[in-house]
Amino acid sequence: MTTYQLSPHVRACTDGGYIVFLDLRLDRYWSVPLRTAPAIAGLADTECAQGSGARLIELGLIEQARACPAPQETRGAAPGQKLLPTDHSRASLFEYGLCVSACWWTAGTLARRRLDLTLARLAELKSRAVMPEADAQHLIGVFEAFRPWFPRRRVCLFDALALFRFMLMHGLRPDLVFGVRTAPFAAHCWVEWEGRLAGDSSDHCASFAPIAWV
Repeated sequence: MTTYQLSPHVRACTDGGYIVFLDLRLDRYWSVPLRTAPAIAGLADTECAQGSGARLIELGLIEQARACPAPQETRGAAPGQKLLPTDHSRASLFEYGLCVSACWWTAGTLARRRLDLTLARLAELKSRAVMPEADAQHLIGVFEAFRPWFPRRRVCLFDALALFRFMLMHGLRPDLVFGVRTAPFAAHCWVEWEGRLAGDSSDHCASFAPIAWV
């Protein structure tokens, strides 16, 4: 039986009897029934008809596995608790200025339509963060107070990336998580800080299976 592995620019997870693929280069999702999928290391252990993975190979989602394919990373469900923002009344002009910078950076990077490059850059910035004694709850409150003033429609991808970038600017190391569900299909993006959700609803995020994260 031929075993496959995910291509380097692809992330995947299982949900509701399907394998869902996220192509980071195209920012596009694909799904196939688990019972019809070829054997993919860490995701599916099936013996389908020869050539069943041809379409997935053609799309660049999987490739033939090496002798010892690396195990797929896993992540638990979204936290059940939300980090409540604190009063933003003591926010400084400098903090609001960083909100503007984070939002403009996010708008610019999303305009390039290369999610793989965006996440790689954010991972690099996160690795450099120094973890000072910044107040995460205060920062979330500042960002939520500022966000309605930025001329951009509320969309989870933009808002999560901008909040993540804003927190990185203060030296924090939050987690940026992408999730999917298949019944019906939907995708979502959120930020976590020390095991709690930052600026999102736990009831909503809990319905998504994590597929990619930084």
